[in-house]
Amino acid sequence: MRAKLLLSAALFFCLPAFAQEVDVTEMSLDDILAMKTAITSKKELTSRESPGIVSVITRDQIANSGARDLMEVLTLFAPGFDFGNEVEGVVGIATRGIWSLEGRVLLMMDGMELNEETFGSTQFGNHYPAEMIERVEVIRGPGSVIYGGYAGLATINMITRSVGKNGYLAAARDAQMSKTYSHRNFTGGVSHKSGDLALDFLTTYGQGNRSERDYADSTGNAVNLSGKHRLDPQQFNLGVKYKGLEFRTVVDKFDTTQINLYGTHDPGNGLKETFDTYNAQLLYTWKLSENLSVVPKYVYRESRAWWLALPDGTYDFAKYSERHRMGVNADWNISPALRLLSGVEYSTLAVKVAPGHPKDSGFNFHEGALRNIFWTVFSELNWSTSFGNLVAGGRYEAPEAFKSSFVPRVGYTKAWDQLHTKLMYSQSYRAPAGILPDRVSMKGDKLSPEIATTVEAEVGYKFNKTSFASLNVYNVKIKDPLVYIPAATGYYANNGKLGTRGFEAEYRYLGSPFELLWNAAYYKRADSDFPAFDVPGHDGSFIGFANFRSNMTGGYKITRQLSVHPSLSYYGKRYAHRLTGEPIHEYDPQLVSNLNFRYQDLFLQGLEASFGVMNLGGASTFIPQGYDNGLAPMPSSSRAYNLMLSYQKSF
Repeated sequence: MRAKLLLSAALFFCLPAFAQEVDVTEMSLDDILAMKTAITSKKELTSRESPGIVSVITRDQIANSGARDLMEVLTLFAPGFDFGNEVEGVVGIATRGIWSLEGRVLLMMDGMELNEETFGSTQFGNHYPAEMIERVEVIRGPGSVIYGGYAGLATINMITRSVGKNGYLAAARDAQMSKTYSHRNFTGGVSHKSGDLALDFLTTYGQGNRSERDYADSTGNAVNLSGKHRLDPQQFNLGVKYKGLEFRTVVDKFDTTQINLYGTHDPGNGLKETFDTYNAQLLYTWKLSENLSVVPKYVYRESRAWWLALPDGTYDFAKYSERHRMGVNADWNISPALRLLSGVEYSTLAVKVAPGHPKDSGFNFHEGALRNIFWTVFSELNWSTSFGNLVAGGRYEAPEAFKSSFVPRVGYTKAWDQLHTKLMYSQSYRAPAGILPDRVSMKGDKLSPEIATTVEAEVGYKFNKTSFASLNVYNVKIKDPLVYIPAATGYYANNGKLGTRGFEAEYRYLGSPFELLWNAAYYKRADSDFPAFDVPGHDGSFIGFANFRSNMTGGYKITRQLSVHPSLSYYGKRYAHRLTGEPIHEYDPQLVSNLNFRYQDLFLQGLEASFGVMNLGGASTFIPQGYDNGLAPMPSSSRAYNLMLSYQKSF
């Protein structure tokens, strides 16, 4: 093992010897720092000015790294994010050490929500292939004031590939492990603009395998996962715009097979399980004046997630959710220095049993369906002064079935030529929506919303034209967290308290012909007393997630078109359930290395190829469960040879 780690490190630091001294950097550090995002406040600001801890991950970073899907993109480039194994073979997300699968992290595609609304969850691992992504914008912290309940701890927005006003693209990837493939995906898209009418369409179809290694469950039984833990995505994304009228629909289908419903099963080629979400959005931007815009909007969402039927008929889950959301936003530039963003929203959410599934057990304590109504009002004021930018706002949400709440946000940011600083205080509100109110211990139990309070500070410094570093610190406290209680018949409850504090750091060097990006994240459990998340004897750790994580990605231009990009990911000690009857197991630190070559404008302009090896050292990578519920860690991808071809043409 030590020899593999040394070899990986040697490859990373010795590659510059092969680089030719040519100036081929296409974007300067100033260009990257000047890139704008509207994810934090709906107003386009640079990441240094935005009132949040922000990561903007570019198409070049994704393509250079060889990352195969969104999970790998976030692992490499978004400090503080991690991933854990859940029941039914699902892999979910964690942020700053806190398990966040069910409704604490909002995931969007082109601004449209992707969290399924039965449990509020998201699923990762070849779900969103890297070839479809143009850019990823991340708030590493709360975004509830703007986005609502699922944005309690973080917000992720994928912007899909674009070819300008008129053009098309096609991209394909094949990544092969020794026994089977890990990723086999195709993405195609087209855009067209004629006068005031603009259309864009993007589709993805893929196949994947979580691992080719054996999964040993908590009783010691082992099953090889080749072909039995499939990850097959399909996405259809259509946008139409005519003057101020915009329509977009996103269909997100994710077909999986898995072998661990609540342990290990071996039903031939696995149990088929599907996660489908259907979105449609219609909005109109009504410019009342040069400084005032009013945007009425309607959104329909239907989620059919966790659909699974056992062959013997002993289990069938086929519930679906319907959300209707209507609202009006107003964006008023009161003066060059003062801007007000406000909105009001009405939405309904229902969870029902799908017709034609009589075997589904229905609901525990609700007859027919679960329904709720939500009223929401939010407002945020941005004030630019010579002393810095001030932001103050809040969100009031009043569900029909739960306690209402007001959550505020205040922040200060200031960017000079070289230095920037941020200081922010935010709260977020998460109602127990979806099926959670029915999954309680006994009839009459009432769940309450959870409130998260986050305090953050950041400082960044540009040393010169090629070097930039930033450091942020945070403290997160969740009051009355909605948690799953592992039991013979598990249920949800407001139990204990959760919290972390820590830091995240980044350093970027962008010169010629060398570039380097390093990030690190550290958390310590604090103000937390929920036993299923705790590690006995290690008061500062949560089950599943390393206190310290770090990544390093590099690049060297060999010729004007050809570049090489090594990367390293380090995981500190992790603690997780392994075998029934054993105490929580301690896993040693792990280093995972990757190497990717990228050739741009191969034979003709717009044709691109990349070839590399993911998990170059053959590390026995694994995904532990994010809390103590009896599941052993799930093995993940072995060494894989990774080929990607992409062609893009604008006209």
